[in-house]
Amino acid sequence: MIYHVLNNEKFTDWVINSFKRLGKGNDKFLLVSNNSSSQYFDDPSVEFISKKYFLNDFIPKNEDIVIFYFLHLNNITFLLKRKNCKFRKIWIGYGADYYYYLLNERSFHSLYLKITQELFYSFNGHYFLKRIALTFYQKIFFLIKVMPALKTLNYFAPIIPNEFSIIKDKYPSLKFDYLDFTFGDVSFLIQNSNFQNGENILLGNSATFSCNHLDILESINHLKFSNKIVIPLSYGNGKYRDFLIDYIPKNYNNLNFEILGKFLPLNEYNQILNQCGFAIMPHLRQQGMGNIYSLLYSGTKLFLFKKNPVYNFLKDMGVYFHSIEELMSNTRLLESPLTQDEMEKNRIIINIHYSKEKSFDRIQKIINL
Repeated sequence: MIYHVLNNEKFTDWVINSFKRLGKGNDKFLLVSNNSSSQYFDDPSVEFISKKYFLNDFIPKNEDIVIFYFLHLNNITFLLKRKNCKFRKIWIGYGADYYYYLLNERSFHSLYLKITQELFYSFNGHYFLKRIALTFYQKIFFLIKVMPALKTLNYFAPIIPNEFSIIKDKYPSLKFDYLDFTFGDVSFLIQNSNFQNGENILLGNSATFSCNHLDILESINHLKFSNKIVIPLSYGNGKYRDFLIDYIPKNYNNLNFEILGKFLPLNEYNQILNQCGFAIMPHLRQQGMGNIYSLLYSGTKLFLFKKNPVYNFLKDMGVYFHSIEELMSNTRLLESPLTQDEMEKNRIIINIHYSKEKSFDRIQKIINL
């Protein structure tokens, strides 16, 4: 039996349908929740179970596989309680989980630029004292809870492969093997092939501090261009989203922008992305890969920071894109889209890496473990 301990989010529906299609009828889908429904999927095969049942009564057999989608605290506790059990344990990371535990500011680098760092501190009043206490607590929790739980895992699937190397270099005591997995595929994310590639500029992918919105807006505020800046804020930190919705119009009224504050169906969101010929993803960590794949496939000119692990990942694949450092010294890069040859090259590369067939191959390998 393959047990899927699901994460309540937008790609879960794809996970369920893909394993159902390729599996042998021995997949069970579990969501640890006090609710009996989800806003992201409506599938009768999902069993909603309580935290108490999950931690105390759910005991897989030795021949079973348990896949954890996102390493929630419940999953860490479960792994510790079942550390002597022989079933195979797979962690499929979402990014936010392993950046919090393994690639945080202490072990990797800060995820925030200067303005965002100050804003983050202001959102956490008396942050200096809290930070000292929190850092101490996190170190202790990591040593006595997180690391012992991670050492029970057999496989780990990060979002992009070079993150696995970064983690193994920093934590050589972790013995789990690499597992290749991606959420979704081109056919799931791209609903049509009518690529319009308008002049709009996409900025970030969510209402998260790691998007460094204000640092980028401050950098381009003095520039003269008519492109509309599209800012997706439909998910993430609600307080940060509300702040940006109020702050941006008051302080950057010379810029033409559109804020997406509400959750949109995928086809509507893709229509908006289709109008963006340019995309600035100002993360210092891997984030928004679904968006990045979609944008590259549709012909968008992408800008990333060089410190972002995605930068080297895409460079190694041969993708055409630019660094944000280049953009800051040559803003004329926003005046011209990718050439047709560059668009087609990117489309071929993404289709090879992120096709339905490739994604299904990855799932089939998990089924055959």
